[in-house]
Amino acid sequence: MIFEIFLFGTAVIFTLVGYFMGKRNEQKALVEAIIDQLINDGYLKTNGYGENLEIIKHSEWCDDKATR
Repeated sequence: MIFEIFLFGTAVIFTLVGYFMGKRNEQKALVEAIIDQLINDGYLKTNGYGENLEIIKHSEWCDDKATR
């Protein structure tokens, strides 16, 4: 009986660990997709490609002098 309780507890713990690790990975993928879409729609300006990609601040690319 004690062995079955130990196995059940282990299964519950590792199920929760897997769930939270999966959620974290899912959130990262969602944030990446949102940022990529903002870049494609023109709301974010960038320099570089791939690993060297950097987001440019609005004040550095905005042509409207009144907003600076």
